[in-house]
Amino acid sequence: MKIAFRASPRPGAQGALKELSGHYSQTPAAEADFIVTIGGDGTALQALHEALAMPAKPVFAIRTDSSTGFLCNSLRTHGLIERLQAASRVQLPVLQAEIEQAGGRSRVLLAINEIVLERQVFQQAKLKVAVHGKGDPMNINGDGLVLTTPIGSTCYNRSLGGPLLPLGSSLMAITGKAIGPPGLRLERPRDLGCRGHRGRSPCRSNSDHL
Repeated sequence: MKIAFRASPRPGAQGALKELSGHYSQTPAAEADFIVTIGGDGTALQALHEALAMPAKPVFAIRTDSSTGFLCNSLRTHGLIERLQAASRVQLPVLQAEIEQAGGRSRVLLAINEIVLERQVFQQAKLKVAVHGKGDPMNINGDGLVLTTPIGSTCYNRSLGGPLLPLGSSLMAITGKAIGPPGLRLERPRDLGCRGHRGRSPCRSNSDHL
C-alpha cells in the first residue's frame, strides 16, 4: 500500500513522521492509496483540502499526544496498514461559496468545516441573506456569519452558540457573530445567497480558517 504522509511541524508529529515514513516509505500524494496526517485537526483539514483535487483519495488522520484532534485517530506507529484497511470510510460534504470581491473579481471557496464571512473594519457589517434566492432577504447587522457543515458544527459554530447538526444530514447551519436581531440561527439546505451592502462595511471571507 502506498502512503503519503503529512505532518504538523511540532516536534512530536515530526518524530512520528520520521518513524512512520521510515517504516512505510513516503509516496507523492497523487500516487498514494491513502494520505495519512500526523498532528491535529488543522493538519487533517489541510490534507482534506489537498485531497479535494484528487477524487476518491482517502485521508486518515492521526493525532499526537499534544493535540486534541477531534477528527483524528489515536497515534500508533505499528499496524498502520491493517488500520487503514479496517477503517470505516465517511463521506464529508463540502461547502462551496462564490465570493464577489471588490472591483468585480470573484473566487470560489471550498470548506470542510465552515466558511466565515466577517467585517474587516470597526463598523458593523451590513448583510442581506436569502435562501435559494427566493423571498425577501433578511437584513443582518453585526460582526459576520458562519456557514457550517454537520462535521464543522461541533467547532467554531458551536462556540458561537450554533446548533449541532446530525452527521450524514444535508443541513447547513448559519450562525451569526454578534448580530442583530439577536439569536440568529438557521438550519437550511445548502443553497443560499449572502450580500454586503455596496459601498459599505467591507467583509473578508475564509474557509476552515486556512
